[in-house]
Amino acid sequence: MLDQNLFTLYLTPSPTSPTTHLDLTSPSTPGTPYYTRIRHPTPTYSISLLDPSTHATLSTTTSPSPTSKSKTIELFNPPAVIELRYTGTLSFRWKFTWGDHNFEWRREECFLVQGKKEAAVLVAVTKEPVGKIKTSLVQILDYNLNRFDIEDRKGFEITLLMSLLTFQDYNEQPATTVTSPPTTAVISTSSVPHLPAKPTLTGVDLIASLHAQSSSRSSGEYNHVYVQPQGSADDYARFIATELLADEAILFVAVKSGKNGEDKEMVGKVLKVVEQTKRIRHKAGVVEELHQYVAFEQVPRTAGKVINLDDKKGKKGEEVFDTPESITIHLSKIPLPELAPRPAVPPLDTRTIAAAQGYPVDEMGVMNSGGRGDRKGKKKG
Repeated sequence: MLDQNLFTLYLTPSPTSPTTHLDLTSPSTPGTPYYTRIRHPTPTYSISLLDPSTHATLSTTTSPSPTSKSKTIELFNPPAVIELRYTGTLSFRWKFTWGDHNFEWRREECFLVQGKKEAAVLVAVTKEPVGKIKTSLVQILDYNLNRFDIEDRKGFEITLLMSLLTFQDYNEQPATTVTSPPTTAVISTSSVPHLPAKPTLTGVDLIASLHAQSSSRSSGEYNHVYVQPQGSADDYARFIATELLADEAILFVAVKSGKNGEDKEMVGKVLKVVEQTKRIRHKAGVVEELHQYVAFEQVPRTAGKVINLDDKKGKKGEEVFDTPESITIHLSKIPLPELAPRPAVPPLDTRTIAAAQGYPVDEMGVMNSGGRGDRKGKKKG
């Protein structure tokens, strides 16, 4: 939950140039931008951060393209050059160094990284929609930053914001200026304007959209993935591996064949999703072991008893199982004993029961008729 008492900036397109200018506004001074970001119409990726009151350029960020895994942030007055590098494999991780400290962006949060033996310290949080980076606000946690000796806090603030601003440009078309030659006007005979087709979501974006509709963080089922006919098993696997399991706050993911057991045909697809998820993590070099727990159920019959004359045996006598009505597979980073299968308790045979009661039992396991031990063989006087 964001704390409105801390330094907060809202990111909104500028009313004058919404395609190239982005205003960063503080809630304490609504309508007056605190910073302004400009996306330059150049063949390479280039943005600048300006002081709206003086129009002075505070910083620039450049790279060959918006999706480059290394970007250069340059500050002015005083000058400084910082490298922003992508360091993740399956997870979203970008790092930069400021002074003697290392900082790392992990999706909606930025941390000061102290080392492997010490916990990372949260220094900034953002608000993002599901499935993509498109920041609507950012908040800097000054009370955590005050615990460390950080030189030039204003320069650090600008570097933090510039690194964040580059992320959402992944999802936006580059701002380019195109000069078209003059053309001859053509009068259309149709009075109905042509509306552009709504873009169709595909791949992981489609799965993220389906997941947002069926699950949410507030419902407690954000880590529950319902496999549906839309989307391929590979796309589901990439979403689970790169979006959910890569999140350190998520300890397990439940992959399900549908709600209320109505999608029996999705059972096989769930199995494919799980296997592909493990394969993607293995190829990416993730050494963290996943614990797998499987639960399935058969829907009880409501009609009368059906006598099946088939022996349900395979060619070699093995038993053949019907496809379950629904299946849930938990992929967990930690052991979940409550989901582990319980060992079957073997039934007690006659000899064991009789011996426990003190009755004599012969070698064939048949209880003698003489009753308990010391009365065996006694005759009436």
